[in-house]
Amino acid sequence: MNLSGNDQLLAIYHKREMLSECIESWKKLSEGIEKRWNEWNSLVLLAEGAKTLSGIDELLAQVEIICRQRRLLDEPDPLVPLSSQLTQILRTELHRLDEKYTELHRQGSDALNQDANWQSLTPDEHYELMSQNALHEAARPVIRVQSTKEVLETLKQWPIAMLRDRIAAMPARFAQVIKEAAERCEPEIQFVEVPNRMLKSEEEIEDWLNEVRKQLQTAVATGPVWVK
Repeated sequence: MNLSGNDQLLAIYHKREMLSECIESWKKLSEGIEKRWNEWNSLVLLAEGAKTLSGIDELLAQVEIICRQRRLLDEPDPLVPLSSQLTQILRTELHRLDEKYTELHRQGSDALNQDANWQSLTPDEHYELMSQNALHEAARPVIRVQSTKEVLETLKQWPIAMLRDRIAAMPARFAQVIKEAAERCEPEIQFVEVPNRMLKSEEEIEDWLNEVRKQLQTAVATGPVWVK
């Protein structure tokens, strides 16, 4: 039945309580969808950040199931426990890597402090060499993991793979600092790389020693030598 304009307004008026309840319900549903969507985006980022870790295949499979089966709005909320578990796994790994960075930096600094060439340089030269090799304090990765938000912010700046590579490169970077310190103190220094090979007998050891001895004697005749 078609109603006139006034009749339509009157019908709406009589159903105002029902419509008000519907509007409130729709509002809550919209807010719930927005909340779940934000949770989902965080979960996807956590899963992406953790994909290089071992032992999380089951968790990643659950994330995939939620996506494929469109279970985003299921009750109880399937996203929160997954986010909590992935956050804790990432927190543990980031904390481990942070400790590894600290340990390698301490070992490298100890080696520098025992190096005579390094000790003869000025503080400004120390800072210059350390900063050139990204070993100064300002270059240290900032790892914050107290909350899921902080874990995601840390991963945005330092993905797990990038952080691992950075840490793996530290010994070589400290070695480069020692090399550059030697070059500053001994401009004529020569870096001599001795041959690498497998030795299976005392005779082979003796032959290798004689070869290296001749190589170093030839080099040292023209200036200081640093053996690599």
